[in-house]
Amino acid sequence: MIALADPGVPNWLDPAGHPEGVIIYRYKLAAEKNPVPTATLVKVSELRDRLPEDTPRVTPAERSADIEARRRHAARRWAS
Repeated sequence: MIALADPGVPNWLDPAGHPEGVIIYRYKLAAEKNPVPTATLVKVSELRDRLPEDTPRVTPAERSADIEARRRHAARRWAS
């Protein structure tokens, strides 16, 4: 999921305002040989209709807590 605004779902990729970019993928032990990823442009208002019903919702508070935890982990990892 790539979106400029938080769509409230897990695994959201924030392009940080960049209008274009590159995505690199890797796979290991894939069920099929050389799977090819696909992308579909979906309006945010239609997103829930396209996702599995059991897709969790991520609240703004949960997203903030997750970002803060990642920030702390990175700070600890790269501290000198």
